[in-house]
Amino acid sequence: MRITFVLPGWSRKPNGGYKVVYEYCNELAKRGNQVTVVHTAEFVSPVTVNYIKTAVKKLWGLSWLDMHGEVSLTVVPRLDNSTVPDSDIIVATAYNTAFPVYRLSKAKGEKYYFIQHYEIWSGDKYTVDQTWLLPLRKIVIAKWLEQKASELGTAVYGYVPNGIDHNKFQVRVSPSKRYSHSVAMMWHESEWKGSRDGIEILKNVKETFSDLQVTFFSVYEPPLDLPSWIEFVKDPSLEELVDIYNSHAVFLWTSYSEGWGLPPVEAMACGACLVSTANNGVQEYAIDMENSRLAPVYDVNQLQSSLEAVLNDSRLRIRLALQGIKDTTRFSNASSTEKLLGYFQCK
Repeated sequence: MRITFVLPGWSRKPNGGYKVVYEYCNELAKRGNQVTVVHTAEFVSPVTVNYIKTAVKKLWGLSWLDMHGEVSLTVVPRLDNSTVPDSDIIVATAYNTAFPVYRLSKAKGEKYYFIQHYEIWSGDKYTVDQTWLLPLRKIVIAKWLEQKASELGTAVYGYVPNGIDHNKFQVRVSPSKRYSHSVAMMWHESEWKGSRDGIEILKNVKETFSDLQVTFFSVYEPPLDLPSWIEFVKDPSLEELVDIYNSHAVFLWTSYSEGWGLPPVEAMACGACLVSTANNGVQEYAIDMENSRLAPVYDVNQLQSSLEAVLNDSRLRIRLALQGIKDTTRFSNASSTEKLLGYFQCK
């Protein structure tokens, strides 16, 4: 099949939503499909020819993810029938690509809407809601998004949870062999990721656990007030990221909202005990006291208590981590791709 994915721009740094799309492209190309990713500069200002040419060069040198050689990556100034190739399937991947895809001719393919979040943090609620009501075949990555569709008075065409590449994200150091008072966390500048909460929690915990070892990783620069005892790794390679997950006993996740949440499940697959806010996305795979510790969103005190509980009790931490490893095996890139391909083939 000829399959086109439409992304609302490009990302020079690792980006969860883009990563999911790119990995599906790789898997689909491996299966003999003709895959194109159209990146539009329509939502970037200013749009210039040189800017687009620069983006194309950077895409061909995509540094943070290896792309299959048969996946075509293009950048266009706008989305219309002259810039988008004819296909069998075309997929909008963000709210601001939904209407442009809907307006394309039938020659561009059967129209799908791959929904990874309820994007009211990116666009205004009315516009986002209207995209959900378009007559596009909606595929969601989480059950809570399926429920959101129902609340909006529409239905989804399919549900495909995110997959994990277990050849990359795997246990290299047994949970029982890790330094018990070590915590890893991803730093993010967006307020809704709750990273500031994480810093305050760790500062408080450090007062009780003086031997606490903490590592942050991020595509952003470290905050100016980052405590000197927190190690900061900027732009870690895949190998470095897997090493961070494997060299820490606990992974702390502070986000208020997630469509699904890749870093927490990657950390679980690598054997770190997850301590997280109970946001909708994380609850797709994390269950409090079964494979993780969860605290209500915005309840910083409870999140701190949950972290302290696993730092205090190695038996609890190891039990949760081992169950987390087991539970993440049900998510794989291969199985998710087969589900997605199944929906594409059901015309």
